[in-house]
Amino acid sequence: MSAVLSGKSSKILPVIAIRDGLVYPKTEAPLIFGRPKTVKAFEEAVKSDKELIILLQKVSKVDDPKGSDLHKIGVVVTIERFVSLEQGELQVLLRGSRKVRVTQFLTDDPFLRAAYEEVPDIEVDNDDIRATMKHLFTQMKKGINLGKNIDFIALMGLFSDLSPNDFSYQVAAVLDVKPEIKQELLDEENVQ
Repeated sequence: MSAVLSGKSSKILPVIAIRDGLVYPKTEAPLIFGRPKTVKAFEEAVKSDKELIILLQKVSKVDDPKGSDLHKIGVVVTIERFVSLEQGELQVLLRGSRKVRVTQFLTDDPFLRAAYEEVPDIEVDNDDIRATMKHLFTQMKKGINLGKNIDFIALMGLFSDLSPNDFSYQVAAVLDVKPEIKQELLDEENVQ
């Protein structure tokens, strides 16, 4: 869906608020959704192009977040698979597509929608960055050997031949850090 807002064309998608994690571009994440507005937004996305915007909540305890309760930088995700669970919950597999900035929150009934613009990352690739990538990969393998649990899907992503930006997203996806730090990593546009 697209619309004209403030004299320029904008794309509009349903929004899903996440309490304590993120989906990064070029990563996959299994999640469970249960809030009524989230389920409705999900159902709307399934009917159209299977895309949603995932945004991290600023305060995880808010049960019915509004636009002002959400970070403005998020990720457009594609619904890969889903299963309906008991009590109206959904178990889904999402694939991060591209980083976006919400330009305007629209309706909140029956679910939140937002207009957005894409946020391109600065593409930098040099010997120093590749050396850092190699070092991080080695450290991650050591962590796995010491018993660190890493989601299999994310682990397989790290073994791919990735650009520095995509590698940074794969690493960020498996880091065991506070949601605010995960958001800071998403907000960053330059891997250097």
